[in-house]
Formats: sequence, structure tokens, C-alpha cells
Amino acid sequence: MPVNALVSGTLELAALMDESSCQLLSDNADDQARDVPVHEVWRLFRNIGDVVVLTDVERPDVRATLARESDVAQAVRLVLNSLDRGLPVGVRQMNIEALAAFLGEGETCGRVRGVFFCQPLADGADVEGAIEYCRELNCGECLAFFGDMLSYQDIIKIAWQAWLEVPDDLFGDAEERQRFLATMIRGKRFWHACRECKSSPSVGKVLLAYRLEPSPEERSLHRPDVITHWVGLLQPRHKDRLSAEGEAPAVIDEPRSKRKKERDAKHAHRLQSRRRGIHSDYEAATARVERIQKLVRAGKLAPAEKYITDLVQDQLGQGVPEMACKSLCSAAATAVEICAFDIAIRWYRQAKEVCPEDVVAKSGLAETFRAMGRFDEALTACQEACKHHPEDVVAKNALAETFRSMGRFDEALTAYQDACKHHPEDVVAKTGLAETFRSMGRFEEALSAYQDACKHHPESVFAKTGLAETFRSMGRFDEALTAYQDACKQHPESVVAKTGLAETFRSMGRFEEALSAYQDACKRHPESVVAKSGLAETFRSMGRFDEALSAYQDACKHHPESVVAKNGLAETFRSMGRFDEALSAYQDACKRHPESVVAKNGLAETFRSMGRFDEALSAYQDACKRHPESVVAKSGLAETFRSMGRFDEALTAYQDACKHHPESVVAKNGLAETFRSMGRFEEALTAYQDACKHHPEDVVAKTGLAETFRSMGRFEEALTAYQDACKRHPESVVAKNGLAETYRSMGQFEEALTAYQYAREQHPEDVVAKTGLASVLARLERFEEAKNALGGRKAVSQSDWIAKHVYGMIELKCGNTAEAKAIFSEGADKCPFRESKAYFRTGLTLANVMRQEWREVQAVLSDVPDRELSTPARVLLFEGYAAQDLQTEAMETFLQLPSTMSDLESAVANEIKSVRIDNKPKQYAASRLFEMEWQMVLDDTMNKQLAA
Repeated sequence: MPVNALVSGTLELAALMDESSCQLLSDNADDQARDVPVHEVWRLFRNIGDVVVLTDVERPDVRATLARESDVAQAVRLVLNSLDRGLPVGVRQMNIEALAAFLGEGETCGRVRGVFFCQPLADGADVEGAIEYCRELNCGECLAFFGDMLSYQDIIKIAWQAWLEVPDDLFGDAEERQRFLATMIRGKRFWHACRECKSSPSVGKVLLAYRLEPSPEERSLHRPDVITHWVGLLQPRHKDRLSAEGEAPAVIDEPRSKRKKERDAKHAHRLQSRRRGIHSDYEAATARVERIQKLVRAGKLAPAEKYITDLVQDQLGQGVPEMACKSLCSAAATAVEICAFDIAIRWYRQAKEVCPEDVVAKSGLAETFRAMGRFDEALTACQEACKHHPEDVVAKNALAETFRSMGRFDEALTAYQDACKHHPEDVVAKTGLAETFRSMGRFEEALSAYQDACKHHPESVFAKTGLAETFRSMGRFDEALTAYQDACKQHPESVVAKTGLAETFRSMGRFEEALSAYQDACKRHPESVVAKSGLAETFRSMGRFDEALSAYQDACKHHPESVVAKNGLAETFRSMGRFDEALSAYQDACKRHPESVVAKNGLAETFRSMGRFDEALSAYQDACKRHPESVVAKSGLAETFRSMGRFDEALTAYQDACKHHPESVVAKNGLAETFRSMGRFEEALTAYQDACKHHPEDVVAKTGLAETFRSMGRFEEALTAYQDACKRHPESVVAKNGLAETYRSMGQFEEALTAYQYAREQHPEDVVAKTGLASVLARLERFEEAKNALGGRKAVSQSDWIAKHVYGMIELKCGNTAEAKAIFSEGADKCPFRESKAYFRTGLTLANVMRQEWREVQAVLSDVPDRELSTPARVLLFEGYAAQDLQTEAMETFLQLPSTMSDLESAVANEIKSVRIDNKPKQYAASRLFEMEWQMVLDDTMNKQLAA
């Protein structure tokens, strides 16, 4: 009875489907088909790239197709292992011997050539080594195959580059292009083109063969226009190559009679054994390793350890220590994936004991130490690997990357440059060099290095995504977008490209597109915690905290090993003001991931947000001690000193961070902001100008410079600086809000209104823009519009609470004192954010001043630490004391007013002193004085929100 079927050589399975049943059939002649549910077939076949669809065929035909496809898949695996320089010599030779049987069969050999002769070899593929092993083993079929592979590379590169230049509009979409490419490979059109190039200056026969003898698959996608275009691009390049070389390079070959003799003997024996389902020791070991890896990924470490111990004992008993070492390294690398570092270290050390000279074991151990943040041990392990394997590029790259992780960028640069010099073919060394330049803030050099990597390794997705990320780091978002889109198109399987594209949208404030891109990445790569965390973070950026929380909880549930998901969950709690939960989540992350400096910094920052400064200080100091390479920890420590009003210590801490991390714009901006907080504006100006000069891509430095001009009352320069920031960083809502606020400071309220409306239009999710718009409308006494602009959103984030405070200020200005006091009282009591709580207390104090409830003024501010009193609060407290004739307390408060007061704050304070202390005539009517006080409090709120 005819059936429909899906066949996969990779899975060595066929799914048989008719109207009433669904069955799985394995590539073992003795096995019977077994019934399975449809969803099981979907789960198995959904992400497999070599699925063959058969319709209306007999079951024997399905089994024959399955045997044929399984042979091809097995041969492909053997070729890959034969080329893998990371495998022990004995294992590679074993693979070459097994491969000979498959290459002796005509159709299988042709299919394998079709796979490997269609695009340039991956970086690190050791063809020369494989050829040497073939000679040692006297293996003619494999020698001819790998010899052709080597000699055809220049032609293959020409054919592949021509294919990449075939315009997209010939296909319609990326999926159709990929489908057509798969058909081209299966039909061996690339291989035929390269073979034609080898024997003739013309490749016209390729087009003729396609038209006259299309394969069944090609008939379903019959596109001679595509082939014509491809051949048209290929032809002139091929002729240029022939002209330049004079003749085609010789093909490594053996006498045909000898090859046939070997083929007949080996092919019959090996293929017959395979049909009986007898697997080689290597195949059996591979299956056992894969089973162990599945257990590790599932977190079942105890049974995994038992199985790996049994496997290693078996392999040592068989006299193949290289395979035992490889098994241990594979299991250890999988353990690192789930952050099971202790067991990974144990397995890597066992691998070293089994094969003391194995560079993979040594480099893997070093990488594990690096992932744990144990950099000194990582360095020692890398140096040992390099000492004993001075020519090994894996060891060199591991050493360089360890230096980079330690923040020792000059040494990392030297190490990567050495790797590139001695291994010019290695793309990992090239991209590592580029990434080091990027880490140092040397973006032009990073760009150049990534472009060079892309040029020489067009197949490398890491080179493409690194280039895109460098554009993003430089604030060149349109170019980053284009580069990521190109990477996604050329590498539709890459989750790194997809998440990079989504993150670029997020950086541009294009949140809906970011959301869509992350959702697509999650759908296509359900295993990716990066995609899930990115989706959650996008929700958080949009202020959709409940959805962010849910997304992070889902990521933590499905990826319990991920510290990124745990830190994201904790940070979401912190953004929502749910500090106890944030504290608990960060403490859990620190406990389970002691290597994570992000978790430690997050814990410290949560303490700071709660006003628990001593604990924050202690936590940051611990982070600095354990992670001396972390500029974020050093900056956090400095910022905590600044929050405590210990400015000299903050200054020292930031200067230390700048000294040890001269590449860090974060440290430079922090130093400049500390100068600004101290009223040392000229030094702040110099520091921000230096940051702008050395980091022209950084929008924070530009807005900091503009804000410093505004603090100095140099409004025209502030305006120019903000306009420049808006022009160069159109994605920055901070720059737009700063521009609007500068107009407001200048009393140009209509211009401020227009600027805030534009910011709201471009960034509808931004609460600061909404609050700023409302504050300007209130200054224009358009109170109802101001209230409507704020809306009735529930206060969750810090910005939400500030918006609530501004709503109270509007009620107060409207004369609705009771309503205003109710809002301020609620905020002073319930707002979880320490800084925002202070705004509500100041608002409540102003309401009490308006009602001349002087004792209440004193009561509201009495328990506020002196360092947390804002300048407007101090001015109002001074008025409260003076109104009660408490001359001593009043003058003490007056003398403590900072020298950095704004003109408005000075005018209010001097008027109160003149009237209530010096008994001089009023300069302002009571209503005008209240209006000035109201404006003073609102300005302070907006300035601090903008600075935050």
C-alpha cells in the first residue's frame, strides 16, 4: 500500500504516514516500524536540514531511500571528523578508514562531493592533515577526495562569491533563496560548475545540463533565469583566474586501478557490516557521549558522571586514550554550557590525566576557569597550553581572550596579533582581535578588523555579527541594522544574528520591531535563553513590567543554569520598586553563580536603591576585590559614595576607575558628573569635553556636557549641545528631553512644549517625556491638558512615581490643596524609591507652607537625613523655622544652603531671609512667592529626573 514519508539521514529515521497512522522506521534492516503520535514526528524532524519528502511510494522504496540518505549523512559526519584538527590523531585516522567505504559507492560519493564542494571550507578545516593521514593509511578513495577538496578551493570560492551576488529580487524572499540553494546542492550543480571550470574555460555546460537534465527536485523549482545569472557572474571570474594562473593546479590523485582495488575490497566489507547494524567503536562511543550530553543539559549530573566514568574505562580498556580524552572534553564543554563548572573542571582534569599533551583539554580547562571569573587560574592554564603547544591557535586564542576578560587589553591585543600572524587563516583570532579593539573603545580599528575578517571569511557569521555590533557600539544604528539584516539573510540559522538585530531595534527605541524580532527568535530558537531574556528586557524597556516579569520567570524556569535570566528577573523587581524580591533574587544569583560580577553589582545597586548605603558600599567593595577587572563595580562604588554625599571619596574612586580603565566612557562620565554634583562646573565641563573627544559615539557624554552648560546658566551653549546630540543620536529620548527642558529653563515655554510633544510622539513609552510635557503645560496654566498628559497609569517604576508627584504639584497649583496633600502623603508613605520619596516629602512640605502649617513643615522633614535634603526642601525648612521665630535653627539652615543654588532658589531664600529674619519690606507678594516656590520644587524634580 503506497504511503507518504519523511526521510532524514541525519536522524537515520523515516516517518511513514497514511490516512490512519503514523510510524517511525529506523535504518536497521531488522527493525520494524513503530507507531508514534504525529507531534512526535514534528518534534524530531522540525529543525533537521536534510529531510526528503516522498509521496505515494511503496515501503521498500522508503527503506532504500533511508539507507541511501543515512549513508550520505554518515559520510558527511566522517568527513567533518577527518578534517577536525581538534580530534586526536587516532580518531581522525579511524574516521578516514570508515569513510573509504562510502566514497567507493558512486552515488554516495557524488552526494558528499555535492555537500562539500559547494562553498568554501570552514575556518580551521585541516585538509592538509587529512591528506597526510590518507597517505599513511594508503587510502586511495579518501586521498582523491581530500586532494580534490584542496585543489578546488579557489574555484569553489569564485562560484560561491558569484552565488552570493545573485540579486535577492530573483527569489522573492530569503526562505525561497535558501530552498533553491538546498536544491542546487542536492542536484550537485555547484560541484558540476567547479568540475567544468577545472576542465574548460567555459561553464556553459552547467546551464545546458540544468535545462536538459534537471533533477526531480529541480523540476519543482525550475529557474533557468537564476542559473543563467549565476553562470554569467561566474564565467568572467573563471576566465580571469585562468589568465592569471596560466593553467589549472594539479589534482592529487592515485592510479585508478589501485583506487578501484581498494574500493572493491573495503566498500563491500564496510557497507555490508553497516547494513547489519553493526556500528564501529567510534560510532558507539559517539552515541554514548551524546546520551551523556543530554543528561548534563537536563541537569542530571549524577547519572551523567556514572556513564562518563563507564565510557572512559571502556575506552582505556580498548587502548584508545585519545577517544577517552575526547569523550571527557565533550562532556565537560556541555557542563560549562549549563554553568556546572565544578564537574566541568573535574572532567577536564581527568582528560589531562588521560592525555597529558591534549591541547583541547588544557584550553577547555582554561576557558572554564575564565567563565567562572577565576582569571589567574585561567591564565596559568592558558600559559601552560601555549608553552607545550606553541603552534596551536586554540591555545593562543584562549590566552588572548583571558587577557581581554581581565581587562588587560594591551596584552590581549598582543596575543591576538600573534595568533593572527602565525595563523592568518584563523577567523577566531581575527574576530578576537577586532573585539579587543572594540572593548578598548578603539572603534575605527575594530571596524577595520571586522571588515577584514568578513572579506577573507565571508562564511563566518561571527565576523558579520561582530561588524554589526561594532556599528551599534558607535551609535551608527542604520549601518548596524543593515549588517545584522545581512547576517540574518546569509545565516538564517544564527540566533546571534537574530538577537543582535532585535537588540539594535531596541537601542534605536523601535520597541515594537524589537519585540517582533525577539518573538521570532524565540519561536525559531526555543532553546535560546538570550532570545528569551532579550524579549523580557524589551518588555521592561517599554514599561510593561508584568510581561517582563513573566518572560524572565519563563526563562529562569526553562534555563535554570542561566545567570543572565536570574539577573534580569532581579533587575525587573528592582525597576518595579519590589526591592525585597530583587534582593532575594540577586542573593540567589550570587549564591548559585559566585563567578558573576553582574549579580554582585546588581545586589549592591539594590542596596543603594533602598538607601542601605553601608551594605551597598560593602557589596561594591567585595565586587571590586573579587573582580578587579570590572569597571562597573568600581563605578558603582564611586556612585555609592556620591549618593552618600561623600564627594571626595567618590572623586577618588572615579579617578581610580579612569586610571585603570582609560577606555571606559562610563568612568569618565561618572567623574564629570561628580564634579557637577560638587558645583565644580568648570572641571565637570572639561571632563565631559574630554569624554566627548575620546568617545564621539557616546550620547551620555554629549547630554552630560549639555546639562552642565544648563547647570551653569549657559543656556545658549546648552541648547547647541543638546541640538547636536539630537542630530547625531536621533534614537536618544534623553537628548530630546534635555533639549525641551533647556527651552523650559530659558522661559521659552512654547518651544519647550513643541520639543516635548515631539519626544512623546517619537517615544510614546517614555514617562520622562510625558512628565516634562505635563510640567510645561502646567507652567502655561493649561492644567487639564497637563493632567490628561499624565494619564491615570498605575505607579510602578520610578518614573511613574515622579509622574504622580507632578500630578500632585498640578493639583496644588490649581488650589486643590487637600487632593495634593493626599497624593504627596501617599507617595511619602508608599513610594519604594528613596529618591522619589523625597520629592513627595518636599511637595507635602510646600503644601504645608501654602497653608502656613509651620509645625507640619518641620515635622515632615525632621526624620530625613541631612544628606538627603534637596535644596528646595532646605529653603522651605528655613522658611518654616523663620515663620516660627526659631532664629537659631533658621540661620543654621540658611547657612547650610549650597553655593550651587539656582537663581530661582537664591531669590526665594533671600526673600524669606529679608522679610522674616531681617524684617525688611516684601519684594514679592505672597502669591508670587508661592508661585516661585512651586516653580522651584517642580524644576528640582524635573532636573533630577532628567539627570537620572
